[in-house]
Amino acid sequence: MTGSPGHRVRELLGRAIAAGLFPGGAALWSKPGEAPSVCVTGRAETHPRQRELTEQTWFDLASLTKPLATTTLALVAFRSGALGPGTTVGEVLHETDGSPVGDLEVRHLLTHASGLPAWLPFYSLTEGRREKLGDVVRLIPVEAAPGSRVLYSCVGFIILGLMLEKLSD
Repeated sequence: MTGSPGHRVRELLGRAIAAGLFPGGAALWSKPGEAPSVCVTGRAETHPRQRELTEQTWFDLASLTKPLATTTLALVAFRSGALGPGTTVGEVLHETDGSPVGDLEVRHLLTHASGLPAWLPFYSLTEGRREKLGDVVRLIPVEAAPGSRVLYSCVGFIILGLMLEKLSD
C-alpha cells in the first residue's frame, strides 16, 4: 500500500469489504495538534434495504465491549481463581439464588448458550434505578435449556459483567 494515510486506510477498508468481512467501515485518526482525518466507505445497512455509510452513521460498540473488556476480565478472574467456567450466577449474585438465572454457569454466559433472551430493556425494567437491577435479573426468563443452543445474548454478558463487578468490589 502506498500513498497518503487516507488512501491507505480507504484501500484497506475496501479490501475488507470486498472480502465480505463487513459491509462498511469508518476510521478516524489524528496526530497531536492536527485536525482528525476521517475515512468512511461501504454500506451502513444491507438488509432489508441498502443504505450508504456516512460520517453521521452510529455504531453499536457493545459487541466490542464483550470480547475486549468482559471476556478479558473473566479470564483474569479465572486466573485468580475468583471465577471458573462452572461457577453459577447464584454463587456470585446471591439475589438470583433459587431462580433459573441463578443456576446458569459462566461457561453458558461466555458462549451465548445460556438460553437467555438476546436483549431486554433494562433501562425501562429498572426504571433507571441501579438498585432494582438484581430483582430484575432474578426474574429474567430462561428461554431454552442451558447449552442446548447458541443465541447471541447481550443479557448474558450484562449478567457476567455484574458478577465481575461484584467479585472485584
